[in-house]
Amino acid sequence: MPAAREPASVPTGARWFVRVFLAAFFICAVFRIEAWPLTGFRLFSSLRTSTGTTWVADTVGADGTETRLWFSDLPRPYQGFHLVTLGFRRLPASQQRAMCTAWLDEARRLRPGVAKLRIYRVEGTTLPRDGNRPGGPESKVLEYACS
Repeated sequence: MPAAREPASVPTGARWFVRVFLAAFFICAVFRIEAWPLTGFRLFSSLRTSTGTTWVADTVGADGTETRLWFSDLPRPYQGFHLVTLGFRRLPASQQRAMCTAWLDEARRLRPGVAKLRIYRVEGTTLPRDGNRPGGPESKVLEYACS
């Protein structure tokens, strides 16, 4: 009869790693921190309503025509617009101006002739109407502009 093998012990470093990881995971969940790969599970735990708010930026040409500014067309550091706008209204005026000016400068590199940048808060319904048509009309409110 073969001798029974003694189970191998788990290294101390591995035990501490698991403890720290689980503690960090718990802290992120409790305080709703989104720090990949840790998450506060906001995607699944937040209440969803039939209306939604989003932010858009439009460039204004010299003739007054507005064109949507797609931040995915700008260099990588400027592509977090949707994350920044969540707290944009609470920022001090100097920071709002600095951010808007930076976005405007990059928009001018992309589209020469841009005179202004307008930042709008857009609210609309998120649920589709009859069939798969988009939701109802949107309201577009000018929140900030810079030139």
